[in-house]
Amino acid sequence: MEGGLGAGNATSAASLTSVTIAYLPRTTGRQSPPSRSARRSNFQRPFTGDDSAVAGLDDATRRPGQVDSNNGSASVGRRMYQKGLQTLQWKAEDEDGDRLLYSLLYRREGEVEWHELRSGLTDAVFVWDTATVADGRYIVKVVASDASANTADRALAGEHESDAFDIDNTPPLIATEIDRTGGTIRVNVTVRDAESVIDHVDVAVGGGGWTTIYPTDGVADSRTERYQIMVKSEAELARMVVRAVDVMQNTASQPVVVR
Repeated sequence: MEGGLGAGNATSAASLTSVTIAYLPRTTGRQSPPSRSARRSNFQRPFTGDDSAVAGLDDATRRPGQVDSNNGSASVGRRMYQKGLQTLQWKAEDEDGDRLLYSLLYRREGEVEWHELRSGLTDAVFVWDTATVADGRYIVKVVASDASANTADRALAGEHESDAFDIDNTPPLIATEIDRTGGTIRVNVTVRDAESVIDHVDVAVGGGGWTTIYPTDGVADSRTERYQIMVKSEAELARMVVRAVDVMQNTASQPVVVR
């Protein structure tokens, strides 16, 4: 749950901007890990002949192998996902029916200065390759102008700011430590992420399937989580791999280092 709650003391410089609650549902037979979805979505252009066509993708954003059927339409097709690409979509109307041009600006939360992201857009959709900026929390502003249909002294513009949203393209860090006390083998795993909450952690042995493991406190609800894995043998330990995924779907995996 997230909400925009202000600080109770109006004279205080600090303020509360959001509240997040994580929970683990009561077992009802088949248990699934608690999860918070923060996946970045993109949309295909409708009725294109190429599955790689992304709505709102321009020449400056396009990566090798990606195309965009730029037909001037703001409509989108089916939802898709590509790492690092964030779709921005808005709606604007002009009572006179004038053609609108859009400019996008962005700033990091806490900053004052706006930076131009793109200008001269005719579609009300744009795909931002967020790998071009540092991880953090950002706000985007869209400015709509009818200057293309009016003289300079009659042109008007309107603007709107988005809610703050997270940009995180960096995978979590995984650290493992082996404990052999008491004649048993345990792998203590610590997963840390600088920006996002840990979504889930899995373990696999020797090319087998992934098995989800749970934090020692029961719920994945923070940017640092700790896990413990019971291991049957040294041979199993030598072939064990740990995978960690944050809520932005950044993924890291590494073998357990045997010492």
